[in-house]
This record gives sequence, structure tokens and C-alpha cells, in this order.
Amino acid sequence: MDKTMLLDKDIENGKKVVERLDAKKAAVTSALRFYDTKLSKWLLLIGMKDVKKDGPRISYSNLLKDLGDSLDIEVSDMYLIDSLDPLLQLIAIAIRTDEKSISGIRFSGNTINNTYIQDAYIYRLSIPQK
Repeated sequence: MDKTMLLDKDIENGKKVVERLDAKKAAVTSALRFYDTKLSKWLLLIGMKDVKKDGPRISYSNLLKDLGDSLDIEVSDMYLIDSLDPLLQLIAIAIRTDEKSISGIRFSGNTINNTYIQDAYIYRLSIPQK
């Protein structure tokens, strides 16, 4: 199966988003480029505390306010998810990073608890305590 490649510029743009959110003191616990096989495209998943509690409208509004106008990524390619999202918890079984740093870890072709992860590029993956 042919899939769209993750380009260096896409990796760098994702890193810039995380850096900008960190500079605004946003509570980013996880950030990764994730290849969604159902959509056949790369997404930038951003895990933040209280997304589930605050709801998507408030959470996205806060995210866009923190990022400002000049984005090198389409908003439709960014998915804001709660830091305790099952997908993040699943991947965290295999790999975790420091909650403040930005890493660059390629995670391809792995199966975790019978769930296949085709491809991901992890900037940060830290699961907070419940």
C-alpha cells in the first residue's frame, strides 16, 4: 500500500507548533505526527489536559489563540485530543518521553496490544496521572 510520505518540512512544522505552544505555556502533554490509515493522511495530534472536560469548541479556540495567525500547517490536519486519549495511552505502553522536551522519535510498523501503528513521529509523549 502506497502512503503519503512524511516530509522533513512537515516534521519541522510540527516541531514549530509544539515550540509555539510551549512558549505560550499551553499544557501540551503529547504531540506526534500520526499516519491515519482511514483518512490516508498525516495528522498532527496534540494531547492537552482538560480537552475532554472543556469540550472541543473551547479547546480549539484556546489552541488557535495560542498559535496565532501564521501557521505552516493546515488546521484541518491538526487534531486536539485529551492527554488521556486511548491512542496516546496505547502508544505510551511502548514509548514515552519527558513531558517538557521535544524529541524526534520515528515509530513505524509496530503492534501494541493487537493494535497496529503504521507510522508515527513522536515529538512528545507523556501521560499525566489521572
